[in-house]
Amino acid sequence: MTALLSLYGASLLVVLLRVLPVVLLCPLLGAALVPGPVRLSLALAITVWVRGAAGVTVSLDESGWVGLAVEQLALGTVMGLAMSWSYEMALAAGRWGDLFRGSSAEAFNPATGSRDSAGGALLHRLLVATACAGGALPALVAELGRSFLWSPPGHWAWTEDMVGRWVAGLSHAFEAGAVVAAPFALMALSVDASVAFLQRMAPVFPLAELALPARLLLGGLFWIWDLAPAVQRLPAPSSALQQLIAGHLP
Repeated sequence: MTALLSLYGASLLVVLLRVLPVVLLCPLLGAALVPGPVRLSLALAITVWVRGAAGVTVSLDESGWVGLAVEQLALGTVMGLAMSWSYEMALAAGRWGDLFRGSSAEAFNPATGSRDSAGGALLHRLLVATACAGGALPALVAELGRSFLWSPPGHWAWTEDMVGRWVAGLSHAFEAGAVVAAPFALMALSVDASVAFLQRMAPVFPLAELALPARLLLGGLFWIWDLAPAVQRLPAPSSALQQLIAGHLP
C-alpha cells in the first residue's frame, strides 16, 4: 500500500512539473492576472485529471529524479511560452497601434505592477474572451493530457528540428502582431504626409498642429473598424503543441 501511494505521488509530481509552467505562463489559464493560490489549485486539479486520463506512471531510482524534474520543467516552460505567443503579440500590436496614432494612454495592472497601453490591454482581454468562448480552454487541457502520450516523461529532447519549429511559430505570431499594427502605421504616415503637403501649399496656416489630433481621431476610428479583424488575425493557440514539439499532428 505504501509503495502504491509513493508511486502515485511520484507520478503526480512529474505531471505537476509539466503542468505548472503552462498554468503560470498561459493567460488563458490566468497567468499573472489570477492570485497564486488559485493558480496552484488549478494546476493541481489539472494534474490529477491528466494523471488519470493519460495513465502516467513513473518508477525511477533517486539518481534519475533530478534529470526528470528538469526535463518536465523545461518542456512545460516551452509549452507555456508557446501558448502565450498570441496573447503577447496582442499586447504588442495594441501598443504599436497606440504609438503610431500618438496615444500615451496606459492601463495599470495591479497584479503584476506593469503598465500596458489601452489598445494592447483591450486587444489582449478580447482575445482571451474570444478564446474561452470558442472552447480553447478544454482544448488546451486535453492537449496537456495528450502530451504525456506523445512525449512521455524521460523521452523528450531539445532537437534542432524542434528549435526550427519553435522559431517558425514565434515568427508567425510576431508577423500576426505586425499585420494588426500595420494599418495604424499607414494611417500615421498618410496623415503626416498630407499635413506636410498642405503646409507646403499654404505655409501661412498652422496646419502642423492638426497632425496629432487627426492621428488620434483616425486611430480611434481604426480601432473600431479593425478590432474584430485584429482578433481573427491573432488566433489563440489550440491543439498545436504536438506539431510544435513532436513535428506532426495527431
